[in-house]
Amino acid sequence: MKNTYKIISIYTLLSLLLTYFILGSNNISPVSDEWMLHGDAAQDLVVWRYFFSDEWRFPIGLNPNYGSGQGSSIIYSGSVPLLAIFFKTIKNFLPGNFHFFSIWIFICFLFQSLFSYLIIKKFTKDNTYALIASIFFITAPVFIKTAGIHIALFGQWLVLLSVYILSAHNKKSYWVFVILLSSSVHFYFTIISYGMYFIFKFDEFIKNKNFFNFIKDLLIPIYFLLPLMYILGYFSVSLQSIPGYGFDYYKANLLSLFNPTASNLNGMVEWSRILPSIDIKHNLNESFHYIGLGGLILFFLLITILLKDIKKIDFTKFRAIILIFIIFFLMALSNKISFGDKLLFEIPLNKYIYGFFSIFRAPGRFLWVCYYLILIYGIVIIYKSFNEKKSIFILSALLIVQIADSSRGLREYINGKSFNSEKIILDDPIWKKVENNYEILSSTLIKNQFNEFYNLLGFLKKASTKTEFAYMGRFDRHKMISQRYSNYNNFFSKKLPDNKFYIISNTGHLKHLKVLLDNENVGFVLRK
Repeated sequence: MKNTYKIISIYTLLSLLLTYFILGSNNISPVSDEWMLHGDAAQDLVVWRYFFSDEWRFPIGLNPNYGSGQGSSIIYSGSVPLLAIFFKTIKNFLPGNFHFFSIWIFICFLFQSLFSYLIIKKFTKDNTYALIASIFFITAPVFIKTAGIHIALFGQWLVLLSVYILSAHNKKSYWVFVILLSSSVHFYFTIISYGMYFIFKFDEFIKNKNFFNFIKDLLIPIYFLLPLMYILGYFSVSLQSIPGYGFDYYKANLLSLFNPTASNLNGMVEWSRILPSIDIKHNLNESFHYIGLGGLILFFLLITILLKDIKKIDFTKFRAIILIFIIFFLMALSNKISFGDKLLFEIPLNKYIYGFFSIFRAPGRFLWVCYYLILIYGIVIIYKSFNEKKSIFILSALLIVQIADSSRGLREYINGKSFNSEKIILDDPIWKKVENNYEILSSTLIKNQFNEFYNLLGFLKKASTKTEFAYMGRFDRHKMISQRYSNYNNFFSKKLPDNKFYIISNTGHLKHLKVLLDNENVGFVLRK
């Protein structure tokens, strides 16, 4: 028990330091938000502020004041519903400009280190070796890179938790817990955890040939998951609105593990001091899974040792892990298999099958499973192949190689460098008038990922006025179009609600409106 407290204390302190280093002193406070005003992080912040300032509704994840009428829910953002709901319950004790995203980054560092330690400790029974191994996971390029782009997806410890359950306990109750937990963080983790559970149960079915138990086991998590998804607000969007563009674009590449080039707020980032960049022209966010030079050596050693002892290996014992690796690897590649910038071949998909897979939208994220399995089994096989002292020496040397190689990329994520550093303030008096005199902020072109979203962040982050436009991961297309044409009808009939303030999307709209509303009691103002 003392050792457990000691390990948790070490990782808590380490996680606090890493959170401080990655955010910087100016950004670590839960009331400092300028660092989030870029990319998808800005969406996460604005969605949270609207949810935080609104009354409780049911389903509890509903967020109708943001993107009014479009099925807006805290679920369809990167705002970590679990924490959003928790902190909303204690909102009376928190300042109005509070957010939990710096706390979430700390939690992710803590659990990423702790679960990686537990996995390696389970296989090796060696505290020192597991402690050294955990550094590979908390400095993994694919992990650190995500913090600057998709904050909810920084929770990759959920992948490790699924692996830990698979390797250590494998009880249905634990699987149900992690599947439900993942659904309250981000749906991609739910797909991953349930996918791993499905494959494990399929492997059991191969062994015992009991089809009834197989189906029953598959349905048990669904039995609990669907009610929770309803309560959280997953079904606020119609089924036909769930598929999204990107299944064959936001995907992995056959060279993803080897390509050290990624992108962040400041442009291209080279993660290796040694390996050259590989030309992948598209989708550098989702295709990036550089495992590091130390990770590549681990991968090479894993393959070499396995091939050397291949006749001694009982593959039925590892069949579930092998199936998980192969299936998630193929899912990550999508139906378009690319090698660098070359499309090797494409598997044509029926439009209905393509529509189903479009629910996943960014399948490249499924390669996280393969990425962490390579690190885990590469680290474990060294310990199994050498004595304790030699294995610790080899792993320490590989860790030094890993850090030295990836330090070029890591330095781009120190002291808030991967986040916004510009002050975004709308200090024109007109915005105070909008806040005081209008209930709804609308647009002449209501759409998701609204053109002026980033220009209005200084106003939107206050969540003081309802909006009819939004930036969401999923939205109800039918409701959005209906809302758009309702506004058009008001323009043509010259019946503009007194409680709406409109952002004019382009000069063409401005010219048309000036003709439509000529001699009407309507004002046009120019603000930059």
